[in-house]
Amino acid sequence: APCTRVPDALSFCAEVVRTGRPFVVPDACEDPVYAANPLVLDGAIRAYAGEPLLFDGHVIGALSMFDSKPRTFTQTDLQVLHAQARLATAVVRQRAVLQKRATVVCRAGVDELRVALDREQLVVHYHPVVQLNSERIIGVEALVRWKHPVRGLIMPLEFIPMAEQSGLIDELGEWVLRMAARQAACWKAAGRDLDVAINLSPAQMSESGFVDRFLDVISEVAAPPERIILEVTESALLDQPDVAESLTRLRSSGIRLALDDFGTG
Repeated sequence: APCTRVPDALSFCAEVVRTGRPFVVPDACEDPVYAANPLVLDGAIRAYAGEPLLFDGHVIGALSMFDSKPRTFTQTDLQVLHAQARLATAVVRQRAVLQKRATVVCRAGVDELRVALDREQLVVHYHPVVQLNSERIIGVEALVRWKHPVRGLIMPLEFIPMAEQSGLIDELGEWVLRMAARQAACWKAAGRDLDVAINLSPAQMSESGFVDRFLDVISEVAAPPERIILEVTESALLDQPDVAESLTRLRSSGIRLALDDFGTG
């Protein structure tokens, strides 16, 4: 059913918010103003009681009870409504406190991650990729970990989103690329032809000059581009149609592409 639009001048809740005081209408059909309320005319509301929701001295809404029949609200009814309104505002206040704490924690986490980059607390683990029919290791996936001095080994799902939001993902991503590409070059020099898959963040792909920096690193460490596999998320391809040109340039250099869920490994 379509939603009934109630003009503010005829709205019970709007009156509570406007005045900031409790508001009671035992029989709206007998009220000279609210008898014209569409919900009253439809028979949905006949009696109304509302209590303002107060937060830091401001009215942020109204908590209400209503009946489809005329009703004399008892003192107990109004006390319960008042208590529920206080509980509701307490929940809002607690959420605001938690949100503020989360923001502080996030900022502290970003600062810690910045220190981790400077102090080389990040490590790259290489998970083997095994060919099933031969049971032979044909490659590895490079997965970054944070070797936190207090919390121990932290998985990327905990810090990659923070890195993306703070803008540290470019520095972090380039560091992972450099480590993995350098390792690929070492394996190549030792006669081991292993593919090295590297996760690529959508935030990295959106940065101008990303492809040039990426290819410069590959060239600098003498990594075999044909052994590098960049794993990109499907959402990145859908949400950023303009990255197609960048991916085409990477493929033309010999680098391969694969779809993956970034940050979950």
